[in-house]
Amino acid sequence: MLRHTYARSIFVGASALVFLWYSYLFFGSFIIRTFTNIDQEVSGSNFVNQFILLFTICFSIILFFWSRENIIRLLKSIIPIIAVYLWFLATVFWSLQPAITVRRVAGEAIFLFFVICVVPVIKSPKNAVFPLILALLLVLFANIISIVMFPGESFDELGNFHGTFIQKNSASTAFFIIALLTFFYGLSRDKSYERILFSFISIISLIFLAISGSKTVIGFSLILSSAFSLIYFLSRLERFSFLLLVLAFLAIFGFSWMFIVFGDISQAEIYEFFTGDPTLTRRTELWEYLVLMIEERPILGVGWGAIWNIGTDLNPLPAPHNIWFMDASDINTAHNTFIDVWAQGGAVGLIIVVFFIFRTIWVYYTIITGGNMNRSDATIVFGLLIMGVFIILNSFTETYLFQPSGGIGRLFVYLAIFGEYWRMVLGSRHLPAPGRVIRREAVTLSLPRQGVRGPRSASASRG
Repeated sequence: MLRHTYARSIFVGASALVFLWYSYLFFGSFIIRTFTNIDQEVSGSNFVNQFILLFTICFSIILFFWSRENIIRLLKSIIPIIAVYLWFLATVFWSLQPAITVRRVAGEAIFLFFVICVVPVIKSPKNAVFPLILALLLVLFANIISIVMFPGESFDELGNFHGTFIQKNSASTAFFIIALLTFFYGLSRDKSYERILFSFISIISLIFLAISGSKTVIGFSLILSSAFSLIYFLSRLERFSFLLLVLAFLAIFGFSWMFIVFGDISQAEIYEFFTGDPTLTRRTELWEYLVLMIEERPILGVGWGAIWNIGTDLNPLPAPHNIWFMDASDINTAHNTFIDVWAQGGAVGLIIVVFFIFRTIWVYYTIITGGNMNRSDATIVFGLLIMGVFIILNSFTETYLFQPSGGIGRLFVYLAIFGEYWRMVLGSRHLPAPGRVIRREAVTLSLPRQGVRGPRSASASRG
């Protein structure tokens, strides 16, 4: 009885800390810059960050000793993401800003340790998503208050809504993620009124996405929604083959590539066709100079965290000082995750990150197609897969993955580690629970319900 009480307290504490972490990541900077005089420049370091990191370390240590056997097992499955951070740490030896590199990798390592310790405690897809939804609902509510009470400060000079976010692209990305999670969480519920409630919240989020005016994010949202809707409906067919679907998409990609090459269509024309702007809001100009920096150190990079927010007035790019993106107070990312990773972590870092991304997508695919989850869990996991792909697509025009203090990028790390845990549990016969060994089904994911494909019994096999 006492152990059950402790387990419940640990679970509630872990869920609450996930809620607080993501509430702060998505909403904390707005509160700090609006209601305090704390300086968030240089490395983003301030008293609030330091207090949260210290509290996270202390609670994570408690979680580690509570479920250390599960955590040690999990560590073997998340080697790709650990390799990413180890490489970022290794860049300190040739970094242009070694002190900043160490400090930023340390901050990311604390978050990684926290998620690793939280996962075996929270366990199920429903419990993994619920604190995220609460945090994102807080963000949505804050933006509703913002548009009602401060309409003049909630829109930029072009009439695009950004609300509590610094710029519209981050706002629109967050709104689509809120719409995704609430929609699929609602689908996973059994009661009709819960489905209606979460569908209503999802619709509100999509309205905010529309008024944000981010053509790139809206375009990615439409493409992704259409593609996964097609995959879902095709998967309901009796003669569906995922391999044929992949081959069909590859064929479409191949014909598109041939059309571009033989039609002598430039990259700017492609950008203009999809977004109406051949420069992607002048991103291409910034990328040209970042490519020059990459050419100086193509293999190892300049060091993780050694370009942006390093305490100088000008960004250390090989460009004229009077060019618009040299102002460090305005531009603090490459607006492209993969260019940022290549510039800071080199080709080696880029290869490791790309492998980690593909590994995560593959893990979710194997979980969904394995048939060992009930409808509720599978629905949530499918929604997380779509969210992950959406973050990856947006990473081509924004730096989200592995950005210090980036809430959206840390969502991907969160879902990646949970995916590895679920795959490990579903693939093992037994998994130690905190403090004792019990059956796998009782530890984590719910048992498959009737009508969901699962392993056949011996009697069924004999006919």
